[in-house]
Amino acid sequence: MAQINMVRDYYLWCMSVVYLFAFGSLYNQVPGLYGKNGILPAHLVLKQDGKSVEEAFVDRPTLLWFMPRLGLDVEHAIDMICILGILISFICMLVKIFRDTINFALLWFLYFSVYQVGQTFLWFQWDILLLEVGFLTILVAPLNLLKWKDVRHYEHDAITMWLLKWMLFRLMFASGIVKLTSQCETWWGLTALTYHYETQCIPTPLAWYAHHLPVWFQKLSVVFTYVIEIALPFLFFSPIRTMRIFAGLSQVFLMLLILLTGNYNFFNLLTAVLCLSTLDDNFFQKKKESRNNHSTFQIILQVVIKIIEVLVYGGLIYWTIKLFSLKLDTKNYGIKSSTEKKKSYKENESVFIQTPHQGMDYCNIGFIVNKEKAEREYDFMYKPGNVSIAPPIVAPHQPRLDWQMWFAALGDFRHNPWFIHMVYRLLKNEPDVIALIEKNPYPDQPPRYIRAQLYHYYFTSWNERTSRYLLDFVHKWWRRKWVKEYMPTFTLQDESLMNYLKKNGIVQTPTKKKKTKVPNFLKQSVITIRDNIGHLDGFNFLAALFVSGFVINIMGYIRRRQK
Repeated sequence: MAQINMVRDYYLWCMSVVYLFAFGSLYNQVPGLYGKNGILPAHLVLKQDGKSVEEAFVDRPTLLWFMPRLGLDVEHAIDMICILGILISFICMLVKIFRDTINFALLWFLYFSVYQVGQTFLWFQWDILLLEVGFLTILVAPLNLLKWKDVRHYEHDAITMWLLKWMLFRLMFASGIVKLTSQCETWWGLTALTYHYETQCIPTPLAWYAHHLPVWFQKLSVVFTYVIEIALPFLFFSPIRTMRIFAGLSQVFLMLLILLTGNYNFFNLLTAVLCLSTLDDNFFQKKKESRNNHSTFQIILQVVIKIIEVLVYGGLIYWTIKLFSLKLDTKNYGIKSSTEKKKSYKENESVFIQTPHQGMDYCNIGFIVNKEKAEREYDFMYKPGNVSIAPPIVAPHQPRLDWQMWFAALGDFRHNPWFIHMVYRLLKNEPDVIALIEKNPYPDQPPRYIRAQLYHYYFTSWNERTSRYLLDFVHKWWRRKWVKEYMPTFTLQDESLMNYLKKNGIVQTPTKKKKTKVPNFLKQSVITIRDNIGHLDGFNFLAALFVSGFVINIMGYIRRRQK
């Protein structure tokens, strides 16, 4: 059996990078999301209700309960946790002996501590996946108590890596099956990708081009997605090495395509890291073997393996063609499929959250000032807004407010308390929340009134792109259509709004100010770091961290090779 020592080392290095992205991305948004003047202040979640700190910790395990003992309030405590997460993951990325059980357990609990108070902005699939995979990583990593000694490999490493493989199987197989169990006609009819690229939360520029690919190609892509997500995961456990590698690399290929057309932060990277569990050390290093040394039994075994591979791959191709009724369309130079249900799919008549339709809904926020009711819009950093601005490339950073604006459009503002909180912060021109937005229309004074409009966004057609570019020298990436008023006009003088905010703890009754204590060294350090770093662009911040660590890794590798 091939060794997996290198595979384990590569996996632990990659998990260090994933944690670096996760903590770095979150740190950039803490004040606006969870600060005392943020959208969802984290301190409102941590209520002891007469319990001791230890009892509260049992009910909601998070390090934040103990931070006041260090002189830190909740906002600065989350900042410190993210800073620690960045430092530990960065060190683990650089130094092999630090990639051990203790450090990965610490990284896991740091992220879990923030997750406990993260509320809506931290309840995504990839956050839960990171916690689950991160916990398995604690088992995969070596218990290296003596840091000055080399990290050893043990026989049970094969078992822990197998757990990662099982995690990968569950993730991919469930991802494929859920598409069928949803009873969505676009997935059953193989037309889902004709809507997918422009209905994502934050598409990339390549998504525009992918959206305009021929329909037959989109259908064939859905077929390949089913094969990769449902059929191939069973080959993860094949006794034949080449099958395991093929199945694993197929998942990586799928994740790469998704990464190129959609901004799914560290999710695709984390899934690709799990695919390392299907490889072995021989995949990364070639062994020279003499064919003359092969015994008759080995030759026969290789022939049998080749026959089994042909039968398995041939069976996959045969049943794929049969189940999806794929046929060549020589007349239209494409591929036909007859898996569509008899009931016709009526575009735009289905509920968006259940069945995707062409285009996407987004809330755009504007405000009305004075009697003339002059209206402007708040431009967000990454979500569609200005139709002339190209979709961004932001992964592995996740702009959590922009993502939630997509989900807000699926329902009603009354079902999204965070949305009302955000509107209040905009009416107050709170700097930390404004920092999460690309452009503040009124930087000098806050608006008097704010309302939200629901728009339906579509990718422009290829002809529109060509004609507009030639005539206007401006490329319109989007078309948008007004749907309805999402939220009526709100003002700070609105009694019902203020009562609602007071009930939620966003607006608090003024109390006598207590004498402020001189900040301790730890708190002052956290504040100083935040003041110096400020609100950086999330993508650039993560890129700077990764490139710095990667360059140091390369320089260290070259130095070791020269010795």
